[in-house]
Amino acid sequence: QWKNNSTKDVGDRQIQAAIVHQLAEKGNFSHHRGLMAFKNYDQLNSCCEACTRSQGCRMWSIPGEIDECELYFDRIEDDIDFWDSDMGKHLGRDRTYSYAQQKVSDFPVARRRLGSRNDRRKLAMNRNEINLPTWPKLGVPDSFGYPREEPVLDFIGCGWSNLKSFESPCHYPSDDLIFGSGKRIEITVDSKDQIADVSIASKVEEKKACSVEDESFGNGRWVKYPFPDDSVCMPVERDLDNGGFSTYMPKYNGTSMPPFCWHRDNIDRCCNVCGEMGCRFIVTHRWVSDLRQSGKWFGRWENYDCFYDDLSSAEIQQCIDRKNISNIEVKGASVKQMLNRYIEQKLNGIQMVKPTAFSRNIVLDTLEMPHVVWHDAVKEFGNKLDAYGEINNETSEYYFVTGFYFSSEREPHVVVDRSLQFSNLAWKKLTPKGYKMINAFDVTAAFTYDSDAQNDGLHITGPPIRAILTKFFHHLCQE
Repeated sequence: QWKNNSTKDVGDRQIQAAIVHQLAEKGNFSHHRGLMAFKNYDQLNSCCEACTRSQGCRMWSIPGEIDECELYFDRIEDDIDFWDSDMGKHLGRDRTYSYAQQKVSDFPVARRRLGSRNDRRKLAMNRNEINLPTWPKLGVPDSFGYPREEPVLDFIGCGWSNLKSFESPCHYPSDDLIFGSGKRIEITVDSKDQIADVSIASKVEEKKACSVEDESFGNGRWVKYPFPDDSVCMPVERDLDNGGFSTYMPKYNGTSMPPFCWHRDNIDRCCNVCGEMGCRFIVTHRWVSDLRQSGKWFGRWENYDCFYDDLSSAEIQQCIDRKNISNIEVKGASVKQMLNRYIEQKLNGIQMVKPTAFSRNIVLDTLEMPHVVWHDAVKEFGNKLDAYGEINNETSEYYFVTGFYFSSEREPHVVVDRSLQFSNLAWKKLTPKGYKMINAFDVTAAFTYDSDAQNDGLHITGPPIRAILTKFFHHLCQE
């Protein structure tokens, strides 16, 4: 819901600010303030969403007086930083919850308070008062609109979610804490369920081989094994030969190493490189489990009822030759880049057959998740899936990867519930037409805080990507 009020030939900041004030006066909005997010790819939809989620927001405009987005209100909220046109100053700046007063050393003992008051905080956006940048190319507001009159989703959290935070970037760890009753419980493990201290190579599988029908949700878990000796897998070195998402990845050679060596990782070295402005404020205050604190990781995803084969380079080559495969194509967007990086490592030295009328083309498709979760309504995504044609498994095989287990709202609407909803819809609509599902939702859950690129809770790399591709090659090469 927006209207064009284009005056792009005017670029003077004073005129820009004057138009914002004029819009406020025209609508009888006595208070307005800006929203500055450090990553805002879709300004129009994000600004509209911010207004819809903000209590009392009546209108929005792009750009704002000084920020990317301006929100307009007709009443004062005590704990929100508003520009009061009558008083000629910002209200709320006498509060004691500013960026400078938040110390990580206080965490988790001290929790942010509203000055001396003990009121429950309202969740709302606030102008970034620390190092506020200028936006010389914003021009004057050329779009404005009104909040949607419908129920909205609320993500209560910090990290990459800018829409409902006290400052941008919102990064203080206590904002994400969930407080319980304080009661403690003790978890015991029955002796028959304990994992013996044996290598992954000596584990004897007594289950059947997994089929694509076993890719159901909630059917499996991660199993950690002792880290293999260097004499078995050779010392861990960083692989600098593969492109894709800029993050740590150990070297792997499927010819000179046993295939299970592929699952080695140093979780503490993963995902510390920032590709987005402002990410540096997040990665130093990330949530982590003992997986990241311990550093070295070696384990695999195991189904409760069946097993997945780890294939060596020789076994993959035999599979390529036996099934007459001329091409393995990865489709999608950002997650595709991550998959490509690992699949290139796994296929290093593998030769595809010469393309002919009888050779097979294999597709691994992410369905452009999470981008469709961000932009599409459920019905719209369903219509896209309906357009997928039938698959002739004699000449091709088409695998699709489900959405991941998200732990943030890096973009509006990109949350874990919708990821599962979209994944279930894809399974329902595509599998009857011959498409084969790879369950990535479950395998990413355990690593969503530890191996997510840039700590965005969205691009979960490392061990889960290997698990996804282990499943893929297992299903592809099953007789």
